[in-house]
Order: sequence, then structure tokens, then C-alpha cells
Amino acid sequence: MKAKPLQLDFHKQARAFPWLGIVLLLSGGLALVWQADMQEGIDLRKDQVERRAENVSERGRALDAKDSRVTSTEPASAEFAAIVSQQMKAPTEGLRLLEKTWIKDIAYLRIDVETIERLVKIDFEARDRETVLALVDGISKESLVERVTLLRQTAKQGDPFQPTQAQVEFWWKDAPR
Repeated sequence: MKAKPLQLDFHKQARAFPWLGIVLLLSGGLALVWQADMQEGIDLRKDQVERRAENVSERGRALDAKDSRVTSTEPASAEFAAIVSQQMKAPTEGLRLLEKTWIKDIAYLRIDVETIERLVKIDFEARDRETVLALVDGISKESLVERVTLLRQTAKQGDPFQPTQAQVEFWWKDAPR
């Protein structure tokens, strides 16, 4: 088969109007306008976020400066100073009393020490009721203990040895200097 020679005729009128090309050109222009609008919105939001971040950092610096001024001033009252000094005390005195009265048949489950109130709360498990009462008596015999309270005492039912679970709290006095 023989190839037909190619001929170009620049004077010939086009048969159909190029609708497809115009539609594609217009849709591309609309997409460009839409993208520019979206980019402008993103830039506005970015500026807002940056301004908010600057405001937050300024507030943080202001609060830090305010906190440093508050901590560096003198206490407002003697009562406030007493509370701060009580908070600074270590719980060693209450724990020392607990250590002095330790009994080997007791397992401490929880020990809470509140230094401001000079209070120790103990949850423990003992072999029997007599051991619980021995611990309460031992704590109450200490000279630095103001008051001892046995809050709860129950026998553990599911256990074949039936240990006693108890909760005790005691308040201690300030140690003489």
C-alpha cells in the first residue's frame, strides 16, 4: 500500500468550531482562580495562627514574670508562712514513728503521710486481730503520738488463713529540739 502524500492547505476553512478546546481553556482558568483564592485563605489562616502563638507566648512570659514576683515577695501573713514551713518539712518524723512500732506479722498495703496535719494513714494486713491491736497499742505508747484511731478492721473471708485487714491513722507532735 502506497502512502498518500501529506498536503497542507492554510486557506481552507475549519469545518467545526473547537468547543472542546474552549471548554478546557475556561475550566483551566477557573481552576487557576480557585487555587489562588484557596492559597489566599491559607495564608490568612497561617497569619492568624502566628498571631495567636505570639499572644500565647507573650501571656506566658507575663505569667512567668508575675509568678517570679509573687514567689520573691514576703509571705502575706504569719499563718501563710506557717503553712509554707509545714509543707517544707519532710515526712520523716511520721515514718520514723511507724518504723519504731514495726511488727513482722504485718504487711503495709498503703502509707499516706500528710506533713501539714502531721497525720499518717496506714492500710495493712495482719495475721490476726491481736497483731492489729498490738500495732495500735505500740503506736499509742510513743511519746510523740497525739492520737491513734483504728478506722476499720475486717477479716479476709476468701483466704484460708483469714488475715485481718485494717486501717489506722495517727497524728504526731513536733519533736522537741
